[in-house]
Parts: sequence; structure tokens; C-alpha cells
Amino acid sequence: MDQHDHERDYRESAYVLDGARGSVSAALEHTRAFLRDCTPHLDLRTAQDLELMVAELVTNAVRHAPGPLTLTLSCDGSIEVAVTDTSPAAPTAREPDLAGGGGFGWHLITALADQVKVRLAPPNGKTISAAITLH
Repeated sequence: MDQHDHERDYRESAYVLDGARGSVSAALEHTRAFLRDCTPHLDLRTAQDLELMVAELVTNAVRHAPGPLTLTLSCDGSIEVAVTDTSPAAPTAREPDLAGGGGFGWHLITALADQVKVRLAPPNGKTISAAITLH
């Protein structure tokens, strides 16, 4: 693939969500449409892993950061999922609570992604991105 093809294949989509109850389902619907357009032959497991990462990142933003959030998806040899929210606090891994209290999300994201980044921008919030390399 030459540099021209590389640039042409890059896609990015930003989707602003209000942070209300329906944000996770709206984010997943947007993600599925993006994946169909960006990588129509994406294997089912990778698609499910990406959807799980989106669900976890958006759920955490809705729970822990009041107000709107932005889901940004990009595709360029890897697929990156990024969520920007209003909380300047960095995520922390918690001990999973098998009785239903949560604590699985950050562990899942770091296990599924090939790369995870946290960019803090106090006092305005943060962006968490997770990427899976396409093979």
C-alpha cells in the first residue's frame, strides 16, 4: 500500500452524545454503522470486542462524568475508539465485584485493546482511547 492509498483509507467519525440514559445504545448503533463502512469484512470477534469497548467506555462516562461526551472512531490499519468526557479524573482499575457491583470495565478494555491511552485535560475532562490492530 503506498502513502496515497494509506491516506485514502483513513476514516474518522465523531459522535456527540448527551450523556443521558440512551447514550450507550446510540453509541453502539453509530459504532456498528461505522464498522460496516470502514471495514466491511471485519471478523465477528473483533467487531464484538470493539462494541464491548465502546459500551464500557461510554457507560463509564455516563456514570462518572456529568454532561455530554464525544465518541470518536477512527480506522487506519487499526480501529481506535475514543471517548471524551467532562471528568478530569483518570480511570482506575477496581477489584471486580462478583455480586454485581461492577469493576470489570477497565480490566476488559485493557485486555481487549492492543493500546490504551488516557489524556487528561483538567479542568475540562479527559479522553480515553483504545485501539485494536487489524490483521
